[in-house]
Amino acid sequence: MSEKTLPLESNAPTLYCSRCKCEVTYTVAPLDHKKELMRTIITCGIWLPMWLLMSFARTRTCNQCGNAIDPS
Repeated sequence: MSEKTLPLESNAPTLYCSRCKCEVTYTVAPLDHKKELMRTIITCGIWLPMWLLMSFARTRTCNQCGNAIDPS
């Protein structure tokens, strides 16, 4: 039985995946800001720089193979 591939939607964002060797759609995992706020409060602000880095440097994941995609 052969695998069928679905056509990409015209408005779906795509990036090149080095593992799949083609343009693929990707997802970005949401960040739980309530949990990050609690970590920042519990650590008296020490977690704040990490929270900011996590907010601005989001990891894109290939929908076909699950590999992290470098946007450059």
